[in-house]
Amino acid sequence: MFSDFLAVCWDMVANEIAKTRYMSNGQISLPLVIRTGNGGGSRFGAQHSQSVENWAMAIPGLSGGAVHPGRRQSLLAAAIRDPDPVVFFEHKALYATKGECRMASTSTR
Repeated sequence: MFSDFLAVCWDMVANEIAKTRYMSNGQISLPLVIRTGNGGGSRFGAQHSQSVENWAMAIPGLSGGAVHPGRRQSLLAAAIRDPDPVVFFEHKALYATKGECRMASTSTR
């Protein structure tokens, strides 16, 4: 659930999932959303307090962004409709909040 543990599977995400469309010459799309909690300051401990959204921004074929209050629902819907993989980062501190959401999005395509 926490983005801190993406390191455990990052080889698969960065080298297989993100590049499937390119390695298949566009014949295979991989509509996948990896939704994860991200960020520190919530007293979850050292292994649960990192912000690794920059990892997703550095990988061709992978879209990612950090969500904050304002547009979370519409951006999650757009991520689900995307034919390519998206890593959807939500700050852990926002899980207990209610209200609108906004997203600072980046695409590496």
